[in-house]
Amino acid sequence: MRTRNRWAGPALGALTLALVTGLSRGARAADKATCLGAYESAQTSKNGGKLRAARSKLLVCVEPECPALLRADCVTWLAEVDRAMPTVIVVARSAGKTLSDARVSVDDEPLAESLTGTPLEVDPGDRVVRVESPGHAPAQVTLTIRGGEKNRVVELELTPRAAPTRSASGPPVVSIVLAGVGAVGLVSFSYFGLRGLDRRSELGACKGRCADADVDAVRADFGAADVSLAISALAFSGAAYFYFARSNEQPAPVGLGIAPRRGGVQTAIQLAF
Repeated sequence: MRTRNRWAGPALGALTLALVTGLSRGARAADKATCLGAYESAQTSKNGGKLRAARSKLLVCVEPECPALLRADCVTWLAEVDRAMPTVIVVARSAGKTLSDARVSVDDEPLAESLTGTPLEVDPGDRVVRVESPGHAPAQVTLTIRGGEKNRVVELELTPRAAPTRSASGPPVVSIVLAGVGAVGLVSFSYFGLRGLDRRSELGACKGRCADADVDAVRADFGAADVSLAISALAFSGAAYFYFARSNEQPAPVGLGIAPRRGGVQTAIQLAF
């Protein structure tokens, strides 16, 4: 039993060392594979003019974990890509004002979420630069961008979106009804006013000794004329108000009532809001 315990410690240590060594070799192999993949992909992208993709891969294979031979090439290529990478400064304006709240995309690929005047890296070749800003119609321009071209200013004019216009479907119903009430009021005012004047002229012959019923009739006519004129003025004012303040909401229901009464007529307007 003592002999077995005597060799247990060294055996366990050797096993642990072997396991750590194996894991380390596996990690180095994985890092080497990653570096080699980035190396090859960067070379392909660089030769195809896709400088932005090449740069992202070169930043992987220049890491110290990569083999020295690969890293040396990647460092050289990264310097070449940085020199050849074009940059643009996108400026968006609307009605003479510079916009900062605008998104930029190149060939439908998002490039920036706002405009700060910072140069943006793009690949050389024919590129479609598109700018979108809230409350404006998008604007875009097609450019031919040369390799090594730095800080090219690209200006785009954005047009504000028109505010929705109200449908010109004619005056609202409530305005038409109130205008009709106003017209009836004018007719009523004219009728009772003229009749009152006519009756008052007839009372001139019996001035001071006219019957009370005849005097009351004249007063009733003038009273009805005054009420009719007031109703007409209110109705026309309401018609104008609802016409100029019309909206897409449902028009307020309107009720109109005209009833005979002693010495004239009675007119009633009912609005429900």
